[in-house]
Amino acid sequence: MRPTAQPEAEQPLTARPESPHDEVGRAIALAEAALRKKDSGEAKSLRAAIERVIGPRGQWSAATCRVLADRLLDLAEACALSEQHELAWLRLLGWCLRPGFGVDGDGGRIDRMWAVRATGLRFPSKANWAQWWITWRWVAAGLDRARQLEQFAELRPWLWRDADGKPPAGPHKHGPMEMLQLAAVLERIDADAKRELGELLFARADKLGSFWPIGRVGSREPFCGQRGDVVDPATAEAWIQRLCALDLASAEGASFAIAQIARKTGDAARDVNAAVRQQAADRLARAKAPSTWVEMVVRGADFSDSDRGRMFGESLPAGLRLGA
Repeated sequence: MRPTAQPEAEQPLTARPESPHDEVGRAIALAEAALRKKDSGEAKSLRAAIERVIGPRGQWSAATCRVLADRLLDLAEACALSEQHELAWLRLLGWCLRPGFGVDGDGGRIDRMWAVRATGLRFPSKANWAQWWITWRWVAAGLDRARQLEQFAELRPWLWRDADGKPPAGPHKHGPMEMLQLAAVLERIDADAKRELGELLFARADKLGSFWPIGRVGSREPFCGQRGDVVDPATAEAWIQRLCALDLASAEGASFAIAQIARKTGDAARDVNAAVRQQAADRLARAKAPSTWVEMVVRGADFSDSDRGRMFGESLPAGLRLGA
């Protein structure tokens, strides 16, 4: 497989040449059988059934994932059968398409998925809303700027309520925490929107249970966006100071957020002040953070594979690597 061209992406993904799992045909047959039956029993246990055939989903290769994704996209109408059919479809498709680019043909896959977005949820339960936002977070890196802006515009009125706190008019959209996590990975929105979003993430960090989204919003080196859209150094420095003041032993994701926001790039337009960067490195060292994170701040070292997954929020498909 060849990596799909992504002009806007600063850090392209490359897929290791490989063939899909030998038993992927059996996995597809299971998906077809479960998603075509009106009885939702098999849909509910579909992931477990597929894992018994091709192994745990965290080990699925990029090639295997995309073969499954192609067939799942063909089965999109299964979402109309029941709440459980829709939930199973969203979970499996999002996982198989993450992170939305990096494999030949991903642009067309995202186009097909975007068409599904126009239809929206067939069964807008709380569980399905939560998975809807999670699925879009998994593939958000594959959305171009216009689509990310449209996604952000949809989320905005639900994240920032009017003064009276009332939700927007129309059908209720559940999943405020999942909405926040999705917003945090929309790297192609502009720096002003990111500053506003970062403040909201600080305000709701307790409810989110993690500070990792702040690291993604304030990162000096975007996963998929333009470097010109990062928040300004002064904002980044203020966020670093607030994160450093936390108890890093208990503030989930705060240490990695510091490493992302304070990371040295060698670009004066993005790097934070050297004194603040040193403060961040010292704070990470005292907190016994991984030495690679300290190196990122001091010398601009690259992310490890596990750190890239942590930055993304999910592991990448096996065989898909960040970098040229």
